[in-house]
Amino acid sequence: MRAKKVPIRMCIVCRKREEQKKLLRLQVDENEKVVFYQGRGRSFYLCSSCIEKKTYLNKKRTRKIKINLSNLEELLEGVKINVKN
Repeated sequence: MRAKKVPIRMCIVCRKREEQKKLLRLQVDENEKVVFYQGRGRSFYLCSSCIEKKTYLNKKRTRKIKINLSNLEELLEGVKINVKN
């Protein structure tokens, strides 16, 4: 019997690879606001350590995908407790 494969994804800030369930999945909607993944379209992942340290605020990778950082920070303030593993 084969072992079940665990999906591995990468944090866009630190580029650390982790299990998909340990990362927070977000996307940018039509209004260029960061929202939780809604099941369609392109998305990206952030790890809990980048969220806690707020390293996403000064990285070029977040600017490349045109993230509104103030909106992202507002969204992540509510989920900090839930993402910690």
